[in-house]
Amino acid sequence: MRFSVIYPDGTRDDIINVPDYNFAWQPSYRLSQPMLFPAGSRVVIEGAFDNS
Repeated sequence: MRFSVIYPDGTRDDIINVPDYNFAWQPSYRLSQPMLFPAGSRVVIEGAFDNS
């Protein structure tokens, strides 16, 4: 699971990256400080589900 921001100039930064996410482990993820993004930025959430 990954949360990223894509800025208007096309650059990308990870906000939260949990590479070994486990569905049974679902805490809340909170930033220690709020993040401010310029107008036109996009927040992208990526995840995968393996139901095998």
